[in-house]
Amino acid sequence: MAAAFRLKMLQGAKLGLALALVHFCADLLSAFLAIGFLFDPRPGSFALLAVAALSSVLIGTTLGGLLGALWPAKLRVRPPLSVRVLVGALLFVGIVISGYTLRASRHLDPLPERPALSAEKQRPPVLWVVMDTLRADTLHGDNLGFPYAPNLGKFAQKALVFKDAESSSGWTIPAMATLLTGIHNTTTDASSGVLPRWTHTFAEYLYADGYATHAVVDNAIVEPRVGFAQGYESYFQRNGFRFAFSLPAFRIWGEDIHNQLRELSGVAYYGSKGLTDKALRHLEAKRQEPLFLYVHYMDPHAPYYAHPELTQDPEDSEDINYYRTRNRLRQNMHPQPSAGQLKRLTHRYKHEILAMDQDIGRLLAAWKKQFGDEGLILLTSDHGEEFLDRGRLSHSHSVHRELVHVPLLMQFPQETQGALNTARVIAEPLHQIDILPTMLDYLQIKERHEPPYPQMPGVSILAALRENIPFVPRPMVSSHSRLGKRTYRYRDGDHVYIKDMYYDGRPTEKHLYFLEQDPGEQKNLIADQEALQASDFNALSVVFEKRARALVQMGKGFDAADEESANIESLRALGYVH
Repeated sequence: MAAAFRLKMLQGAKLGLALALVHFCADLLSAFLAIGFLFDPRPGSFALLAVAALSSVLIGTTLGGLLGALWPAKLRVRPPLSVRVLVGALLFVGIVISGYTLRASRHLDPLPERPALSAEKQRPPVLWVVMDTLRADTLHGDNLGFPYAPNLGKFAQKALVFKDAESSSGWTIPAMATLLTGIHNTTTDASSGVLPRWTHTFAEYLYADGYATHAVVDNAIVEPRVGFAQGYESYFQRNGFRFAFSLPAFRIWGEDIHNQLRELSGVAYYGSKGLTDKALRHLEAKRQEPLFLYVHYMDPHAPYYAHPELTQDPEDSEDINYYRTRNRLRQNMHPQPSAGQLKRLTHRYKHEILAMDQDIGRLLAAWKKQFGDEGLILLTSDHGEEFLDRGRLSHSHSVHRELVHVPLLMQFPQETQGALNTARVIAEPLHQIDILPTMLDYLQIKERHEPPYPQMPGVSILAALRENIPFVPRPMVSSHSRLGKRTYRYRDGDHVYIKDMYYDGRPTEKHLYFLEQDPGEQKNLIADQEALQASDFNALSVVFEKRARALVQMGKGFDAADEESANIESLRALGYVH
């Protein structure tokens, strides 16, 4: 009896193993056919595929063995070999087709024919560089010394440096939605993970004006299927971890194992060297059209890989499980990281910037060699990063200063740059939402506004730069919805009002800061009657509420919430949701 039981279990395990291998191989083939461009052929990527294969084998043999043991002997069926081969082949093909269909949405949408260039209009080449998760204070510091970015510091000597630029959000999707469209992310509801198709991206504007449009992007969630590739002829992305995460056999492992594999594999992002090499190919290509190139670096983003070629970790630094600690702090659990653990994180973060700077230096040098000083160049970040500034790690949980204060460097073509009647270093506050209107203004491209869709709420600062007059003083709104709450930041001059509204019914939290006395936003004055009077808080909060409601109302009926699931897998792959 026991021997028959073991035999059934063994036979079931063998069948389960065979089916598991068929499923894994078919699904892997469908992944390569649909999103093979994402695969990064490095040892870490192959190791992740091996994890997925091992998962399939373990699951298949275990389930097969259990089912075999429970299978009644009298119902035992053994079809002919030809039938088994046919069923296996049909199963294999079916999995390939379904897997391909589910993944094919990552491909670019076809573009209309490029309009002919008109000879009377000058079109300078345009370069946009986004450095993900880069704090302004870490990059250039108060004295613009650029301690971890000498190449960017060299570039800054001839560019306009905005010392007080703020993003519209504390995480990537909403911030990039605002930057690329000029429409506030609360209007597009970009916190859902999607850039709505009704928006017009900067690439679409330039393509319609005759530009060749190309993107080289290292952030896996800024992807074609959720709208961010609108207007691009090519859109390079390569991410070994994201490719493996598309396989069900890999995704079954829990969040903690995923995070450990993300750190150990070394392929959570492609890296500045490879990304720059891909970008340089676009500079070297021969074309008749003017070039728009968007390059999105990911290096300062967690997990903060070590760079032993630059420096070793400090001797007094301590190892830390970053993602586990981050999640614990989000739940207000203690203890906090030790001084040595924090030193490990900040050291690696800074040297990720230093390594990235070397490759951005190569990109800028090649750009100058190709185009001289005739290009329109923007370098910025989507958001910052917290290192226990208020007891947290990472980003996306707030819109405090450390997460919205971003670097912003602009360089206009030489003739225009020389004619600007403004200081090279600009201390006046500038919001991210004004960048795209300024770029379009300079390029003499009109906004495409098609009712009932909303107009850009931002304004061009080009006239102010040319005439050396102050920017129109306008309050700035930053906001996003993440981690169980909607958070707003309303800044009017040096007064900052932050409002956190929780979806689980917890009381709304309010914060009031005076940046002049408290640039790090450490002292909440919301209960200080003197501060409330000094800021005319009642009037400030009323104006904020009207502004916030107006931004939301502008997007009513056009939101993309029904498409949220399209990006949920990529968000999980980067550790944003669990």
